[in-house]
Amino acid sequence: MKPERFIETFCSLHHFIDCDKACCRNAHRANMGIVKGLYMQNHDLLEEYLNKKVFTHKDCSNLIHRYFTIMPIDSPEDSNVITFGGKFSDEQMSCFADIACTNCILSISDKEDARIAITALLQCKPGFSIKVRNIRNVVVFFDELLVYNLIDHNWQSTMEKGGFLISPRSNEPIKSSTLSSALNRAKASPTATQANIRKAIREMQEGHITDN
Repeated sequence: MKPERFIETFCSLHHFIDCDKACCRNAHRANMGIVKGLYMQNHDLLEEYLNKKVFTHKDCSNLIHRYFTIMPIDSPEDSNVITFGGKFSDEQMSCFADIACTNCILSISDKEDARIAITALLQCKPGFSIKVRNIRNVVVFFDELLVYNLIDHNWQSTMEKGGFLISPRSNEPIKSSTLSSALNRAKASPTATQANIRKAIREMQEGHITDN
């Protein structure tokens, strides 16, 4: 069953509640609207929380708060704009290039070429694409950028929409579902290289905050 059919069916099957009070019915209707909105317009945000090992009441509150304060990626106001939502300095771009070369992220070994590629990628340059060397290392890199709010939560959808990353096996653009699965596997069984990627970005960010 297609995801959109599933959520439509789910909401229809939970349309009524065993309460005649208007406040309860309104609250239930609002909750169904949130559920539908998360699945249909903010699925990356939803996956970010569902992938947690423990989903607490605080996580639920944060999820709802972000749902109401972050514009859906398919909003008509910016439906044609592709962006990761981050702005980076030249120093940060150089650091990203070093991380990419050192940790087998892109199919580029020259640091200057890597810097050019990383800049085009993070700026979502139209028509740009790059073959990755290791998908799990790539998703860990972007996931750590997300940890420090350097990019938006919908980076996986943005990556698919722009067709920026090329699979090392199929030579085809990598889909967001593949990125999500790779991230889940990387979190379940992290490698030393992936730990180094996270450490490098953490140290870069801590140094950037200190300098500012």
